[in-house]
Amino acid sequence: MTRILKPIKIDNIARLAQICAVYFSDQYGVSIIDYHVCSGDRGSIDILATQGKKIYLMNISKSDFATTLLYSFLGYRWYQENMDFLLRTYGSKGLSTDNSPVLVILSADLDMHACSACSDVCKVPLQFYRYSIFGSQSEPEIFVEPVGGIDFPVQMQQKPAEFDDLRKELKIELARLSDDEILEFQDMFQSLEDRNL
Repeated sequence: MTRILKPIKIDNIARLAQICAVYFSDQYGVSIIDYHVCSGDRGSIDILATQGKKIYLMNISKSDFATTLLYSFLGYRWYQENMDFLLRTYGSKGLSTDNSPVLVILSADLDMHACSACSDVCKVPLQFYRYSIFGSQSEPEIFVEPVGGIDFPVQMQQKPAEFDDLRKELKIELARLSDDEILEFQDMFQSLEDRNL
């Protein structure tokens, strides 16, 4: 039976940031460094994240797109001005100055032409995503789509070197699971463990 999910609105930005973080972590292997690193008149960084050596300054639209874009730019400036502090605070969590950060803007209402124009005039890499929340307040589910064709690179997982040893350890030799099926099971198990933490 197909489950029908109704659209809902989540006004609590902290809750919305957590939902988005779980999505990008599960979908793209993004590591979350911290939430709400910068907010207020100095700009906004709702989620500070990494994927490999790439740094992502993620902002979730709380009002209209133009305001979110402005606060994202101000947050980027704050990030640049406070790099020494950020490295001392988050250097052990993977933050580095090797690459310039990418601004990621999530909004429930995006115009593809506005996104394209922003990408054309900005020297800072930008990624835009349209999101919708469905379900209920207690069990929200997020749907995210890239706008403008720019998306996170998909992280390929490395295969464990010794699948035969793993099959023996788990006593699943007779199941004749392929290496990919074992990886899929490991990912599913790890995802369940992460959500239960």
